[in-house]
This record gives sequence, structure tokens and C-alpha cells, in this order.
Amino acid sequence: MDAAALRPTFFELFAAERLTPGVKGALLYALSVAAQRRPRALAPVLEWGDEAYLLLALVLEGTSLASADGTFAEGLYALRRAPAHRKGSLSRRQRAVCLLWLCVLPYLRDKMAASAARRRQAADLEAFGLDGVLQRDDDGVALDAAAAAANAEGEEDALTAERRRDAA
Repeated sequence: MDAAALRPTFFELFAAERLTPGVKGALLYALSVAAQRRPRALAPVLEWGDEAYLLLALVLEGTSLASADGTFAEGLYALRRAPAHRKGSLSRRQRAVCLLWLCVLPYLRDKMAASAARRRQAADLEAFGLDGVLQRDDDGVALDAAAAAANAEGEEDALTAERRRDAA
């Protein structure tokens, strides 16, 4: 087999790159649906959904890197990571760097983006004199529009009700 036949196609690289965000969205959606059925057990997990996904991704990607020298997505498309300067498998340090780039840095990027979006929203409301419109729950966390409306009507969503039961 020649070297050109072993190279991945653009489609394989693109599909492997796009798989992880789709898995995260699907997992968080499935978790939110399950939390509606069992709020007592799954509401805390849903509240920490990003961290739960980070833990799952670290385990999944770490196992894939250790066993197949590739990520989970790369394994689905029969792709493999190889060291640039020597033959053989990835070293332990290279696997750790891969996990950092694949799991930890995207997690930190998403958390910083969410924090910046919340600050930008609060600054926009304050600039228009509507900072009183942004309602906060007991912990000082800004509520979304649906939760704020339910809160104004005296209703509670499942997560807020669960927090109140746990606090009592």
C-alpha cells in the first residue's frame, strides 16, 4: 500500500472533528430529559453538566488514546495519531498533552465564553436602565426568561424546587 492510500480524506478529518460537540449536546439534552423524570437524582448532575461531560470525555478520550493511539472520534474513522519524529505509539506525555487540548482547554473556553456572555448581558441591561429586570435566584445566579417568568408567577421549576428541598 502506498503512503497516499494511508492518508485520511478531508471528510474523515472533518467528520472526526465535528463529532465531539455533537456528542456533548446530545448527552446534555438526554440528561435534561432524564432529569425531568427523576429530578431528585439527576438535578445535581444536570446542574454540573459541563463538569460531568468533562469527566466523561477525559475517561473516554484517555482510554481511546491509551488503547488505540487516537481519540474516540478518530477511532470511529480508523484514524490514528502518530509521533512526528519517531515510529511507534504516543508517549505518556504526548497522551497527556492530547487530553489537555481535547478536553480541558475546550471546557475552559466554554466556561469563559459563558461568563463573558452573562457579563455582557448584565452590562447591556444596566446600560439601558433595565438592570432590575434581570432576576436572580437565592444563590445570586441570573435566571433565564422562563425561570424568571415562573418565579414572578410564584411557580418554581424542577431545579429550583429541588434546591429548596435540599436546603431544608
